[in-house]
Amino acid sequence: MHPPDRRAGRPRPVSTPAACAHDFANGQLARLVPVLMLLACLGGCNRGKYRQAADAEAHCLINEKSVGPNWNLDNYNVYPNAASRMFDPFAPDREPMPPDDPISHRFMHFIDGKKGFPHWHKFGDTDQVQNPAWMAHMNLDEDGVVRVDEFTALQLARLHSTDYQTELEDLFLSALDVSTERFRFDTQLFGGYQVDYTTAGPQAVGSSGTARSVLGLSTRSVQARRFFTTGAELVAGFANSLVWQFSGTNSHNANTLIDFTFLQPLLRNAGRDRILERLTIAERTLLANVRQMEWYRKGFYLDILTGRGSQTGPSRRGGVFGAGLSGFTGTGGGFFTGGGGNTGGGGGGGGLGGSTAGGFLGLLQTQQTLRNEEANIASLRSSLTQLEAFRPSGRIDYFQVEQVRQQLYDNTSRFLANKQAYQNTLDSFKQTLGLPPQLRMRIDDDKLGQFNLIDPEITPLQDLLAELQREVGATLVPMLISPEPGKEQQWRDVMTRGLRKTQELIAAANELRREVLEESMRRALADVSDLEKRVPQRLEMARSLQELAKLPMQDPTEVQLMQYVDESLFDTEYLENLPVDIREKLGEIKQRLEELGQLADQLGAECQSQLENIERVTDEQLAALSLQLRERLLQPFPAMLTDLSTEFLQVSLEQARARTERITLPAVDIGWAVALEVARENRLDWMNARAALVDAWRLLEFNADDLEGVLNLVVSGDVTNYGDNPFRMGHNSGRLRMGIEFDAPFTRLQERNIYREALIDFQRARRNYYRYEDNIAASLRLILRQVSLDRVNFELRRRALRVAVEQVRLARLELLRPPQTEGDRLGPTTAQNLINALNSLRNAQDAYLNVWVDYEIQRKLLDLSMGTMTLTNEGVWVDPGAIGLEFGYPAVSAEILSACSYDPVQVAPVDAGGLEELPGVESVEPGAGAGGGAGVIVSPAHGPVPSDSQGADAPAGLETRPPAVDSVPVPADQLPPQPAPAEDAGLGPRDGNPVKQVNAEEESALPEPVLEPFKPRLTVPRK
Repeated sequence: MHPPDRRAGRPRPVSTPAACAHDFANGQLARLVPVLMLLACLGGCNRGKYRQAADAEAHCLINEKSVGPNWNLDNYNVYPNAASRMFDPFAPDREPMPPDDPISHRFMHFIDGKKGFPHWHKFGDTDQVQNPAWMAHMNLDEDGVVRVDEFTALQLARLHSTDYQTELEDLFLSALDVSTERFRFDTQLFGGYQVDYTTAGPQAVGSSGTARSVLGLSTRSVQARRFFTTGAELVAGFANSLVWQFSGTNSHNANTLIDFTFLQPLLRNAGRDRILERLTIAERTLLANVRQMEWYRKGFYLDILTGRGSQTGPSRRGGVFGAGLSGFTGTGGGFFTGGGGNTGGGGGGGGLGGSTAGGFLGLLQTQQTLRNEEANIASLRSSLTQLEAFRPSGRIDYFQVEQVRQQLYDNTSRFLANKQAYQNTLDSFKQTLGLPPQLRMRIDDDKLGQFNLIDPEITPLQDLLAELQREVGATLVPMLISPEPGKEQQWRDVMTRGLRKTQELIAAANELRREVLEESMRRALADVSDLEKRVPQRLEMARSLQELAKLPMQDPTEVQLMQYVDESLFDTEYLENLPVDIREKLGEIKQRLEELGQLADQLGAECQSQLENIERVTDEQLAALSLQLRERLLQPFPAMLTDLSTEFLQVSLEQARARTERITLPAVDIGWAVALEVARENRLDWMNARAALVDAWRLLEFNADDLEGVLNLVVSGDVTNYGDNPFRMGHNSGRLRMGIEFDAPFTRLQERNIYREALIDFQRARRNYYRYEDNIAASLRLILRQVSLDRVNFELRRRALRVAVEQVRLARLELLRPPQTEGDRLGPTTAQNLINALNSLRNAQDAYLNVWVDYEIQRKLLDLSMGTMTLTNEGVWVDPGAIGLEFGYPAVSAEILSACSYDPVQVAPVDAGGLEELPGVESVEPGAGAGGGAGVIVSPAHGPVPSDSQGADAPAGLETRPPAVDSVPVPADQLPPQPAPAEDAGLGPRDGNPVKQVNAEEESALPEPVLEPFKPRLTVPRK
């Protein structure tokens, strides 16, 4: 007997374990199998599995879109390299806690008197944010310095640049959006299970005086959903519940329901134009982003190298609620710019001196200008030493000496400031690469070595010679004192020390002479040999400039640069004899240096002889010995040093002549119209811009759908079990329902306004697109103008540099000219002439370098702007050399040449009277345009509008011209040449072919369309 229920005064029936076991033995366990299966899925996969699945699908989608020959991202990987500073050494799904602010950290564990989450530190803690081992992968020299050349700079940037990594991640997120949108059309399964146990006393609400003890098992939203491209939605559900009543007599019951609902919209929210729009945009955006990533890589190379040409990268058009386009509204630009972005153009540095680059090339350029300044300072220091030696003899006045000294101080101060600025720029460049500014880095690249017009190896020798001259002066001045009676031994001691020191100085001077004679002369002769090889290229450059001067201007409004240039710029006769002339002068210098070597040997021998004489001669003979020392040693030695300085200068200047004349420019000979058509076919961002314009156009149909009424076909049904068997079901227990739902479009004000906004958005997109094309055309014109200017300026700067070298030669020779008569003084402007000549040489060197650098930047920009730039797998530019049709680069198709054979702005005039019949257009008077000519109408870019705009052949949804304006043939002499029309595939209006309407069966049988570069066609309609 059951124990009595004390509260109710009657027995309380309960279920015993034996009774439960009996129920399971009767087959109830079999009914719980679905429950057990669902419970096994409760935990789901761990977070790492989900991440890996997302990675695999995103990479697969990106590879799927990397189908173009110009945007193949085979090596794409969203994870940073293990050598990168950005690399995360920890498990991505079990990240330790990064360093936190101590005060803020308290609120994670105790806040407002409440304990926080106790497991924040379950994955550990780390004090590192960046990869702690990244420095171990840096290639440091023995001094702990990173030596960076052009290739290394690019590799470091790709490895450590946070901007580059961000673009890779944006591309990855764009692939996730596609994954999300594709999932919308997959069969989606949902399911859950609920277990609850309820016990209630007999007096509880709803108990009806009977105690209850109930265990219930039931499904929760077990269903399958499928969304179709027509807008139809199918939902199939399964519901099951098992209930055991343990109070009173044991009982149970089972209920099962299988139902479905199918809804097919027939007007609003129906059709692929509306339903597939989000997926279409996501897919097209991913394709655009794959292209844009490749476009960004090319701009990234140019930006790292020159500080210019950077491009916008992938841009996600995700929804505001996360992955996919769940926040898509059909209006506005969303989160995607359409690939317009930066056109990559820019002429940049004009002016006589060209421009200063940024990035790695800018650092090299600054290094070279610092070398030029250093050489200028060395020349000033040497000249000041000579002037100071002339001053005691009265050959030059104090004022001129101080002029040179002041200029030396000014130039040194400027040099130090520029050195400091270079260090600051280098720190900024390190951060551009993604590296810390405190990293020891040295820019070490010989890319601009050809602009070391003054041999950097000879500059230290000139400095040593200037120091030697000062030391010789300090040594010889005490030796010029005649012996005084009673101080003979003191004089002997002074002379002995002086002669021994002079021996050392003579040997040092002779060693400098030998260094110049052997090494500097060898390098100078090598430069002459190089010049001989470059003479044909120089002659070709001059010939091309002559042809440029003779060419008629295609645009009379353009400035003909060559008409302002003297014809002597094209004179190349001197080039053929220049190497021979320089060799002869170097031979003369070599002979004089050898003679100075013989003189040095004689002076050394004389010095040794006088040392021996000092101890042998009597005191009475010392006066004669002193006079002999002056004539044989004390006067010839400084003169020899002066001659050495002259010969050093001559070697450096002859070498500078050879180096100045050997530099050439790769040819660039391409018209802007051809370059524009090449860009139209090859630029990846232009492809994206066209796609973005069509995206905006397609949204017109998308938003027009909301203006329609609601007409839905609804089919639903269900079937239940009967009896206590949950799987016993049949048609007798089923139901089926079919119906039509209709809502009239009475209230569509909001939808109307959104549709009108979409119309305006499309018009803005049209304007933005042709402004985008205008920007590319302007960019190419600007680049090619700058190329032409740089070609002319380079020759002008070369001639100016040649004049500056000659000025320095004359100024230094005047300074080193020996006195002709007693009291012969240097001219009153000698010092100023020398200062001006040296400064002019430095400025001419800088300007010459700057024009060459600017020309190289323009070549790279042109290659980028035409979309023909090619990078190696390491991201380095493949230099095409000469650019132009005659050089075979770029490869140009017949269609491009045909498109460039006419001015794209000039089209045939049309009688403007037909415009009066267009809705919304009042009238257009002939000649009212900007050019005073008749009005011009062109059909849509895909081809001419069919003559019967209301006929059956007109594509659905296409807004065509009214019957008043028809497309009719135009006389051949008024039409621009057009390529032959392509074969019509029945996919839309293309090349003038009629539009073929196809049904669903025919559409499924259509071949896959071949993706071709979009080529606009012009057709001239008239009334």
